[in-house]
Amino acid sequence: SLSDPVLEIDLTPNRPDCLSIIGTAREVAAIQGRKIALEPVRLAESGRDIDEQTSVTVEAPGDCPRYTARLIENITVAPSPPWLQNRLISVGLRPINNIVDITNFVLMEYGQPLHAFDFDHLHENRIVVRHAAAGEKFTTLDTKERTLAEDMLLICDGEKPVGLAGVMGGLNSEIEDTTTRVLIESAYFNPASIRKTAKTLGLNTDASHRFERGVDPSTPPVALDRAAQLLLELAGGTLVSGVIDVKGQLPQPATISLTVEETNRLIGTDLDGKEIKRLLESIDFTVKSIGQDTLDVTAPSFRVDIARTVDLIEEVARMTGYN
Repeated sequence: SLSDPVLEIDLTPNRPDCLSIIGTAREVAAIQGRKIALEPVRLAESGRDIDEQTSVTVEAPGDCPRYTARLIENITVAPSPPWLQNRLISVGLRPINNIVDITNFVLMEYGQPLHAFDFDHLHENRIVVRHAAAGEKFTTLDTKERTLAEDMLLICDGEKPVGLAGVMGGLNSEIEDTTTRVLIESAYFNPASIRKTAKTLGLNTDASHRFERGVDPSTPPVALDRAAQLLLELAGGTLVSGVIDVKGQLPQPATISLTVEETNRLIGTDLDGKEIKRLLESIDFTVKSIGQDTLDVTAPSFRVDIARTVDLIEEVARMTGYN
């Protein structure tokens, strides 16, 4: 509703997992000693298999370790319903049409940037992910022609670039009023690659803001299904059977050893192993007790900021309460 309060949250750069409604809700749930419950996404697939209609070739797996895609046919592009427009306006986004609005809604919901291509504008109806050639030219959605450096990551069709990976789509494949077939992209890109591209081109977008800080590598297919569900609901159409998921070497969460003694010494507490385990498990860490004093802790995939023992101790301090 229009009278709904809007919370403004300040984030430090190390917490990209909270650049989403679900991520923030997860934190609130932990403080309240509860777990968030997400509605399961159910999709009705039909028609020919996706592999018969399109393909994704990743020529730069180091910078694009995961690329997922779904195809939806017979859609109708129209203005979004008022509830969706209001949600987007409340977080400072401009409603455009139901297709683009859904990708933006899921971006804010899951923290996973998505991109919708007009499938009929993709030459050979396929996607190729590659690095740009030095000096290659590309016109982004903001109608500016940009000159690219050779290490920048591009999303291309069978003959030309159609998107600057993780930053902005191209003018040549944008959703139009006449679009009837949509290919939805949901990917994981190397944060350093996106950071460099966005900085060099002076382009800071909602997508690059998240990708350069690190999104959860397990989320692309989940957010993709959520977007497909909303597209079927709000734009009609039929979902082509199957999903494309090209996977390479994805970052793995580290398992870190933590002692009760060191935790208490560093933060001036008197917690036992059981309490430390409970606190870390409340924010989705996996904790194994090794003897009396030691815990083996694995961070969840969305906590890309956890790398050392002190990171875990900071989490314990935070969940105990700094006061």
